[in-house]
Amino acid sequence: MNVQGRMQEFRRILIIKPSSLGDIIHAIPVLRLLRMKFPQAYLAWFIHEKWADIIKGHPDLDEIIAWSFQWSQLLGLFKVFREKKFDLAVDLQGLFRSGVISYLSGAPVRVGFKNGREGSSLFYTHKVSVPHHPIHAVDRYLLAAKVLGAVPSDPVCTIPISPLDEQFVEDLLRESGLLPSQHFVALNPTARWWTKRWPIDRFAQLTDHVQDSGMSVVVIGGEEDIPEIQRMQSLMRTHPVIVAGKTSLKQLAVLLSRAKLLITNDSGPMHLAVAVGTPVVALFGPTDPVRTGPYSRMVGRSPITHHIIRRPVECSPCLSRHCKVGDHRCMMQIEVEQVFEQVRKVLNR
Repeated sequence: MNVQGRMQEFRRILIIKPSSLGDIIHAIPVLRLLRMKFPQAYLAWFIHEKWADIIKGHPDLDEIIAWSFQWSQLLGLFKVFREKKFDLAVDLQGLFRSGVISYLSGAPVRVGFKNGREGSSLFYTHKVSVPHHPIHAVDRYLLAAKVLGAVPSDPVCTIPISPLDEQFVEDLLRESGLLPSQHFVALNPTARWWTKRWPIDRFAQLTDHVQDSGMSVVVIGGEEDIPEIQRMQSLMRTHPVIVAGKTSLKQLAVLLSRAKLLITNDSGPMHLAVAVGTPVVALFGPTDPVRTGPYSRMVGRSPITHHIIRRPVECSPCLSRHCKVGDHRCMMQIEVEQVFEQVRKVLNR
């Protein structure tokens, strides 16, 4: 069966990209291309309920199917899919459970990556070839849109923001002692993988340096990050603004859009900052910036220069949640002065 030969038949399309924050942001340009290719189609996105807010209100999206990922609720999800009558499912996740979801969607045409993990490709009717050399996640996802006949263009990543989100952030910063016109640096000292994290005491030293230079620092994170951020704060001389756990994803996007810079580990907020046009200084260790680094080829804004700080150790990138050599050398060899010097260069521009 030829996908190109069935193009005009696709009227109800399901995008499958349930997680995580950075990966979802990387996939948003595919939504734009599919809308351009199929302007009359009904476009739905299957997503973990934790991340659904980031695409809520997107102008190219007709429906969000948010799920808790409790397999006990699978029968209910199956019934939802049968009612929707999708004729095309595009799995951008490429894992066993997303492959299963594509199959359960009932779509007769199911597109996914040939090199999908955990046997996910067994569930696809059409498999997208991916180059053997490393490419960025955004470009990988765009290959699926290309197979479906979408015309290649510079990626567009739209994060729908409401006036209420804007007002919330303005009030939050004012209550924290920052005036609307006051410049600040955002700082994200955590990451989901332990191996991605730069030592918290070095983030403490760096924050002191930045604030000593006259620039305020706003520390971001989720509720689960608060204990680590409190530990960082206990090691500091100065007093940054802490907003961890106080914002939704959309409100975090607004806050990052107002920052002069984000200093961060490889994480979802890094990609959110890139999406809203804020430069980042990103610290990389176990992951590959070629695949998941800041992606700056987004259309609709002036060119943004992002900076990656990474030490050339022989075991990096290992792409592992656990340090295989035991000493976390990829992150431990990044020095505070090295990061601060790069931060100063960005701010001086």
